[in-house]
Amino acid sequence: MSEQRIEDQAEGLRELVQQKNQSIKEGGLSLPPRSEVHRKKPKKREKKKKWKLKYPLVRLLVLFFILLPISMLSIYYTNQDSKIVTVVTRSETGSYELVDIASGEKGTTESSGSTTAAQNRPGLKTKKTNKKETGQKVITHVVQENETLYSIAMKYYQSDRGMEIIKKWNHLQNTKLHQGQVLQIPVTDVKK
Repeated sequence: MSEQRIEDQAEGLRELVQQKNQSIKEGGLSLPPRSEVHRKKPKKREKKKKWKLKYPLVRLLVLFFILLPISMLSIYYTNQDSKIVTVVTRSETGSYELVDIASGEKGTTESSGSTTAAQNRPGLKTKKTNKKETGQKVITHVVQENETLYSIAMKYYQSDRGMEIIKKWNHLQNTKLHQGQVLQIPVTDVKK
């Protein structure tokens, strides 16, 4: 009897399981096979994988190289309407030397000697005083790089009429000057 009860109990449980399986199949709850489920998991993992930069220095460099052209273009377009003004300053490190010139032959020899000395030192400008009856002072100017006759006239006369005075005094044919050229500039004395 005990064997019959065990078999009856086992058969009863089998019947219950079969009934549940039939009701599940009829109800439409169908699950895919386990192999299909496991095949799909690696594809989902690949989609979830994100590109990460682990090093903060690399992140900073990437950000810098992305923002650099953007900032350059924005600066260019914001400053496009405004004019760019560059200020060029020229420092004059030359020293001035006062030399009295006596009238006559001594005046010509001293003036030629100081002219050659000024040519040997092109960075120096020397002042000479020539006390004539007209009360003019003669300044010897050594032409520096990028100086023009106009800039020299503006420096000593504060007007462009000084160009003609310098051209007449130095017997110049045109306005072109070269570096190291010595010019004598007559300046009228204010104290008369």
